[in-house]
Amino acid sequence: PKAEDKEKADSEDSSSEKDPNPLMDSSEEEKLADTDSLKDFIVEEEEQKKAGDEEGDEEEDVGEPKGRDFLSHLPRQFITGSQLTHFQVVVKALLINALDSSFLKSLYNGERTKRYAQEMKSSLHHFDERLVLPRLENLKQRSRWKERYKERVECYPKVRISMVNVHTKGCEACELHRNGRFSVRLSGQLYHCDTLQEDQFMPDDSQTFLVGSVCASRTEVYHALKHFKYHLFERCRNALDTLKEVQEQDEGEDDEPVKDTVNKVFTKLQEEGWITKQYNEFEEHLNAADFFQEEKLD
Repeated sequence: PKAEDKEKADSEDSSSEKDPNPLMDSSEEEKLADTDSLKDFIVEEEEQKKAGDEEGDEEEDVGEPKGRDFLSHLPRQFITGSQLTHFQVVVKALLINALDSSFLKSLYNGERTKRYAQEMKSSLHHFDERLVLPRLENLKQRSRWKERYKERVECYPKVRISMVNVHTKGCEACELHRNGRFSVRLSGQLYHCDTLQEDQFMPDDSQTFLVGSVCASRTEVYHALKHFKYHLFERCRNALDTLKEVQEQDEGEDDEPVKDTVNKVFTKLQEEGWITKQYNEFEEHLNAADFFQEEKLD
């Protein structure tokens, strides 16, 4: 059953409080983002030159356009902090990481100081800190979830929610006296939220909880947004593998630089509307989090 149907079924004879601190909608966030300046994230020419001298003949960092400012490859909206353009830059960063698994780790460690890397770090920060995290915090603060349940939902990237025939007295998410009519099965490989590197500890582990309808709906909304970047990375990796296979069949083996491969794949995905499709799905998850109703008692 859909989350909204479950919510509606439990809404009768219940009470709710209006959130005193409602989230900003997407348009308001974009207005705030418009005031941000990329100057805060750009390495000055002198610093970049100095870093280049220290590197000597070291191979050029992955993904940096030769002899051209990275901004010249981006639409004008990037200067105003366009949400869509930030998303496009995040996709490019994930594509690079799919080819070079150390990219995000070195980016967050501060090892990559060149301009293109700082632009990507800025967009990743916008994605996580401005768009995703505030909504996750709002969903958690307005819930009665116990810490153990919160931790499990945040750790496991896969979820399956289904209605069960056997009803329990009590919800294992909030531990209130509700009918546990839904099974929440959490599974998948644990991973680092910034670098997306997977933890190989207990790869086949899973957790199952019996929860009430409201907690099931909230779990669905929260989990989809929390782990969206991880699943977007998986899709980027799959799309990259598919396009590389086609290219190898047409042109044979090709040891082109990573940045050339990424730019070629990114352009192809953009032309096919793949990136727009992913962005629209992301917006749906943002809206679902914004409009999720107050938790109600059964």
